[in-house]
Amino acid sequence: MKNQKNVNQFFKALFNEGEYVSVVSDVKHTRVFPLADISKQIDAEYFSINPLHNFDLAASEPYHNKDIARRCDANVSAFRSILVELDSVPKEEQVELIKKTGMPYTAITFSGGKSYHFIITLEQDFETRKEYDLLVKRLYKALGGINDPSTKNPSRLSRIPGAIRFENGAIQYLHELSERIPKEKLKLWIESKIGQEVEVVSTQSNHFGSISLLKNLSPFTRNFLSIGASEGFWNATLFKSACDMFRNNYSKEEITSLVFKINNRLDPSDLKTIDSAFKKVSEATSIFL
Repeated sequence: MKNQKNVNQFFKALFNEGEYVSVVSDVKHTRVFPLADISKQIDAEYFSINPLHNFDLAASEPYHNKDIARRCDANVSAFRSILVELDSVPKEEQVELIKKTGMPYTAITFSGGKSYHFIITLEQDFETRKEYDLLVKRLYKALGGINDPSTKNPSRLSRIPGAIRFENGAIQYLHELSERIPKEKLKLWIESKIGQEVEVVSTQSNHFGSISLLKNLSPFTRNFLSIGASEGFWNATLFKSACDMFRNNYSKEEITSLVFKINNRLDPSDLKTIDSAFKKVSEATSIFL
């Protein structure tokens, strides 16, 4: 590994002292080493973006051994880093594009091939894999589909800066190194792009009966509650979604609260639209009473 000082700073930004990392020369390899020893792996091109246990929690094959560390998602010891790649975007445009989005990141490395790797390392680890997966999903959604979705798993391999890419002899260099990102900062950036995460509403009753779970709503309504409406179609989208929510037993208060979360404001005209949707659904329901 060349420029060992930069490499050490890079790994220090992503990992904590005493952790274990998979550092390999082939994507099929799974060996894990103490962070202090990774500089000795001079032929390695890849590393796992998150630390791993120094034992195997998922020894399921005859050739596995619970006492020998192995790279896999089940063996991730801290859910801290997220990888973003833009393989579908020309290499020359990737860094500028990410900077324009405002997405916070800890490091940018050049893969030695057709892409830059953008790594987000958080100051606070995720408590569970479920929490990690949910934020990664929302992050990718906030990027609007320009990223490669296959990089979502926590034991994903990225390229080691300073290493030489075997297939073409190119150097995988460190393009930029910053600091760990506060989790709240990343969440706020995501919300600025796609709105807040929509919560499942309560099960209290109204005059239509018990409140339905959010999953009972149409994909159209769920999309509206997640990312809002297309430009010029707010009123029509709100009306259609409000009708759907009323039919699924949401109260006016609950609908108003959910809609408010989309852009943190409600105009008098929005309240009139919700009232109109309520009237339409009420009239349609009364026909069958």
